[in-house]
Amino acid sequence: GICVADNYVGMGLGKVLMRELLKNVEQNIVLTVDNNNIGAISLYEKFGFVKKKHNNPNVILMEKPCQSQK
Repeated sequence: GICVADNYVGMGLGKVLMRELLKNVEQNIVLTVDNNNIGAISLYEKFGFVKKKHNNPNVILMEKPCQSQK
């Protein structure tokens, strides 16, 4: 997983990390996030992740389809 230390939250580092991680992705990405982590959910949605159904009510499953242009 990835995270940003509390004292760096709100500085745009999550966006920088996501941009770098997604640069060379050639397959769908699936991740889970705590359902109370509103900041992370919002960030993932901005990068094209969509919410999917999950068996655990405390967790949100999110998926981003591959968009490789190669």
